[in-house]
Amino acid sequence: MIDNGMSLPEVSSGAVPGAAMNDNPPGQGRVSLRSTAVCHLRLVCAPAAIVVAAALLALIAGCAALLPKPLPPHVSLETVRVTRLAAADARFTLGLVIDNPNAYDLAVTAFDVRVAVEGEPLASGSLAAPTVVAAGGTTRVAIEARAALAAFAAVIERFTRQASVRYEVTGSVVVQDGLRLPFARRGELSAADLLGAPR
Repeated sequence: MIDNGMSLPEVSSGAVPGAAMNDNPPGQGRVSLRSTAVCHLRLVCAPAAIVVAAALLALIAGCAALLPKPLPPHVSLETVRVTRLAAADARFTLGLVIDNPNAYDLAVTAFDVRVAVEGEPLASGSLAAPTVVAAGGTTRVAIEARAALAAFAAVIERFTRQASVRYEVTGSVVVQDGLRLPFARRGELSAADLLGAPR
């Protein structure tokens, strides 16, 4: 052994000279690549999901706008029954036939009708309760109406001179989604129909 007055540094067993000591436990002070990727995907996918949802809503709205508008029903006057005569007016029950020309049911939520005879207004009324007219089907409804007694007397006077009179039914019907459809129909009414006589 040679002693030249210089001392060698002590190296503990298992330690590598010059290696820096790291007091932090494994995993601390490091950024996880997996968590970074997840955060990045969330930031990218969130706006994309909003864009897709907005596109779907726009597509649904566009398809709804492309749905065909329902055809107005065909309304005809079948009978007019006098239910009450007073000094000022006359009360009627209008027997109407509603034909649905559409390939789907019509949910009728409101129905307003006016009846004119020989060009002169006679009576008007509204449907008391909602009804459904089947696709391509027919429904009969009864509507309570009233008219001025003078107008009713003029119609009766016409029946004394002719067997039938010309009538016109006009009005509007409100169907599903609040859509209002106007209708108009002309025809002839016999004395037996006016008086509600059985056919």
